[in-house]
Amino acid sequence: MESQYKIESYDLEYEKAFQLLKQNQLFEAKELIILSVIPGMLSHSQQAKASSNSELIQFINSKLSDVYNTIGYIEKKSENLDVAEQYFKQSLSLHRTPINEFNLRHVHNPNPPDPPTISKKQSQQYFKTPSRPSIIEINDTVKKVYQKKIKTFFKNSKPTILISGHLPIDNTGYSGQTYYMMRCFQELGYNVCVLGWNANNFIKETYYPFTFDEMIDIMRQRIQLTSFKEHNLDKLDTLQQSLFFTAIIPDFPRYITSPKPFQTLVNIIDPYCIVCLQDIYVLPFTYFTRYTISWLPIHYIPLDHLTKRSVPKFDKLVALSKFGQEKIQEGLPSHTVDYLYHVLDTTKYKPISTSITKQQEHRVQLRMKWKIPTDAFLITILSNNTEPSMRKAFDVNLNAFIDYAAQNPQAFLYIHTLENCAYNIRNHLESCPDIQGRFLICDQQKYSHRLYHDSDIVEIYQMSTIILSATCSEGFGLPILEAQACGCPVITNNFSTPQELTHYGICTEFETMKYHGDWDAYWSIPSQSNIVKALCEIETWTPEIHEEKQHTLVDFVKKFSYSTIRDQWKDILPKPITTVSIQQRLFDILSLSKQPVKPTLLYKFLPVDTVI
Repeated sequence: MESQYKIESYDLEYEKAFQLLKQNQLFEAKELIILSVIPGMLSHSQQAKASSNSELIQFINSKLSDVYNTIGYIEKKSENLDVAEQYFKQSLSLHRTPINEFNLRHVHNPNPPDPPTISKKQSQQYFKTPSRPSIIEINDTVKKVYQKKIKTFFKNSKPTILISGHLPIDNTGYSGQTYYMMRCFQELGYNVCVLGWNANNFIKETYYPFTFDEMIDIMRQRIQLTSFKEHNLDKLDTLQQSLFFTAIIPDFPRYITSPKPFQTLVNIIDPYCIVCLQDIYVLPFTYFTRYTISWLPIHYIPLDHLTKRSVPKFDKLVALSKFGQEKIQEGLPSHTVDYLYHVLDTTKYKPISTSITKQQEHRVQLRMKWKIPTDAFLITILSNNTEPSMRKAFDVNLNAFIDYAAQNPQAFLYIHTLENCAYNIRNHLESCPDIQGRFLICDQQKYSHRLYHDSDIVEIYQMSTIILSATCSEGFGLPILEAQACGCPVITNNFSTPQELTHYGICTEFETMKYHGDWDAYWSIPSQSNIVKALCEIETWTPEIHEEKQHTLVDFVKKFSYSTIRDQWKDILPKPITTVSIQQRLFDILSLSKQPVKPTLLYKFLPVDTVI
């Protein structure tokens, strides 16, 4: 298709911009793109629209999509993450036509607004790096007040573990795993503090130790305290025995290039150990002053360079899967890497009955409650729609449903996520006339205010025929496990961790690999046709096949049980040391039976105020 059109002047300008990028001249490249390339493309697009040349419009939009993606890349390199995200969204919203075999994405006819025209004067202001709040500092008086509150709250001499990750208040996998870590560490004899990076808009409260009730109270605009407590009675004891901190960088997410914020928190808490459950590439600083474990997701092959640069400061690496362990070990041969799965709560995520007949009867009742056709072949997509990278591959999965729905008149789609965040799901579905009235998107206000709870998610799994989760890559993919445990088969993509988690369902082969320059690594693009084939195959499964697969699932999920993961944490964590004597403390560290500590790391276990 590309050869049908002549080279435009803006194409030559875009090539110049690429040469500037290769020389790392980000400012000059961005200025050239915004002042010359985009206006030229938009003008050409208007001419194509005036002549009703739809093929040319699609071609220009595909190039414009790439241009916006390039500016997003530049903004990301400049650490202007909010601006980068807007450009990535603009890129993904454009109609992208498959120009060659490697461009497999296809979006159904969105109609995005044109970007605002930027004058030369405005552009000079625009190119300035926005000011960011400086690292928040506290004086010794405030520090002592915070320390006193922590000491008064815990009322014991147990060592403390600081968890760096998500606050356990969201309906996400990482938030849920934070809770299970808290419970596990408390049972193993530790006090627990949690640093929640998903609470990043409370600048005045930086470093303040919140109780659980205080934390929920300040987040009342995002979550309803009464509702949360009513639906999480089993969690309250663990949560109320812990202290919480909001993001220690006020304008997070961004790269944290200085160890100072973590060190300030260490000086307040004096933790025995830090456990990070998060992407570590946002932490490119060089050291921690406490023994620190990274329980990290891996999304790419080979191990991406951003993760590599962040690894040296960690004392222990623990992958979320065998896939992650293998890729870290290949990329960092000198490191010893463990792996530890996420917890699957089989007391909560389970079928209503072992009888397939009773499961089907219950499914009908649930569908009546959720206003879904009782006789539908119900395909459910349940993923967070917040990543501009399109890692969740909503476009491919939605197109697969559209293709399958043309073959099966009973096919119905339920979407449980934000309908228009990183990807415009509603626009995609409503642009296809053949499936109107055959999909339902969850209540957006209820979803945004976290009013869907674990019990609702269980019902979603139990009422679904299939959970469709064929993503480009997964750090873990907890919904895949939860769905199977509830008696619902899954369709996944054979890349990264899902291949280890798919037992009751089909793990499809992907279409191709996609290179990500920022990461210098690859992930996969799921195959639309293979997803359709998997849907057709599961449609033919008899009740006997379902019963047999569910029966063998019982043993499969045992390795994800809470008790199994807790016992593995016991071996991974440094042995708790409660002795007051510094000499005895050092002796105990040297004699650790499970996790020997190098002599050069001994200082990380000393109390904050120790003078050597």
